[in-house]
Amino acid sequence: MRCRVARGLLREMARGAVSSEDRATLQGHLETCPRCAREARALEATRRLLGALVEGEGPSSAFCRLPWGKLAESREGRAEGWIDAFALFAPRLIPAAAVMVVLLGGLTYLFQPLEPRRVAPLDRYLEASGVVPQEMGPLSETTTLTQDDVLALVLLRDEGVVAR
Repeated sequence: MRCRVARGLLREMARGAVSSEDRATLQGHLETCPRCAREARALEATRRLLGALVEGEGPSSAFCRLPWGKLAESREGRAEGWIDAFALFAPRLIPAAAVMVVLLGGLTYLFQPLEPRRVAPLDRYLEASGVVPQEMGPLSETTTLTQDDVLALVLLRDEGVVAR
C-alpha cells in the first residue's frame, strides 16, 4: 500500500468509515511505515483529546448582546445608503470643486494661443496665386481642390508662373 492511500484511510478511519478489510491492510502498512505510524498515533491522540473535552455552558446572552449594542452605537450618524453618504460628504467637496474650477480656468487662459492662427505655407501659395482652396458655389456647395490641382499649383510656382 502506498503512503498516500494509507493517509486517506487514516482520515476515514478517524471518522469510522473504514471496512474491516481496509483496516487490516492499513494495520499491515502501519507496521512497516514509521511515518504513517507516527501520523496514526497523532490522529489517535487528537481524537482522545477532543473526546476528553467537557461540553460547557456557552456565553451568556448579555455577553452576546454587548458587541451588537456597541456596533449600533458606533453606526449612529453614519449613512445607510450611498445617497446618505453623499449628503454627508458633499459639504467637503464644495471647496475642492471651487479650487478645480479656478485651476482649470487659469490653465485654459495660460495655454490659449497668443497670436492668430498661422497660415500653412501651401495656403500662402494658393492665396498668392489667387486660387482659394474652398470656394462657395451658387447653391452653397463647397468645392475643394484635389491633390492634382495642388501639385499643379506648386509646380507652377516653382517655374515662376505663380507669384510668391
